[in-house]
Amino acid sequence: MRRRLAAHFVQRRRADIRAYLDERTTFPDRLSTEATYQLGPEYRRLFDQVHAYATDLVRSAEGCRASSSACRGGRRSPFSGA
Repeated sequence: MRRRLAAHFVQRRRADIRAYLDERTTFPDRLSTEATYQLGPEYRRLFDQVHAYATDLVRSAEGCRASSSACRGGRRSPFSGA
């Protein structure tokens, strides 16, 4: 059913829509901004733990590829509570 329906839909990109049939459309301009904020102490601690855990996983995966040996992760998440 999805494939049959998909034949009737066309995904358009912003640039395609803006110049449709050589006419200016009312398609809005994209406005992007960055907002910064301060983490509270508990969320900062959580962020630091997640970042350290993810960094360790990436480094160990890179080491596995470099050594071409079979790596089996016995690593426990610091978030498991035990």
